[in-house]
Amino acid sequence: MTRHYLTSAQNESVMNTYYGVLAHFFETGCEGSYWVLEQYDKSGYDELVFLENGDQLTIYDDNGKEVYVGIIKEDRATNLQKRPLTTIMQPVCNGHWVHWLQSGVDSELWGEWFCSGRFTGVLTKQPVTE
Repeated sequence: MTRHYLTSAQNESVMNTYYGVLAHFFETGCEGSYWVLEQYDKSGYDELVFLENGDQLTIYDDNGKEVYVGIIKEDRATNLQKRPLTTIMQPVCNGHWVHWLQSGVDSELWGEWFCSGRFTGVLTKQPVTE
C-alpha cells in the first residue's frame, strides 16, 4: 500500500491536510456508518478524520494509482431504505446503514473504497469559519 507523506515544512503550510486509510466508522448509538480517513501513525479516536461537505478528497488504490479526486458533497437522499421496525428511511451502501453517500459517485463503488481497507486517501479539510 502506498503512503503519501509531506515533509514537515510542507505539512506546516497545509495543516488541514490528512493522510491515511479510508474506512467507515460506527459504534453503538451512531445508527449508521460515517466515512472517515484513519490517519497514519495515530490510533484510537485520534486517528479518525470525518469527511464533511466541502472537504477535498483524493483516493488511491493499493498500487498508488489515483482513482478519485473531488469535493465532498453529501447526498442524504440516494439509495434510501426503511430501517427495520421504524418508519425512518436511511441510505444503505454495501449492506451498511450510512448517514450519506457522495453525490455523483456510484454508491457501491464509494462503499468499496471505504469498506475494503485497500484504499488510501489525502483529505484536505475546509478552514473553519466563524
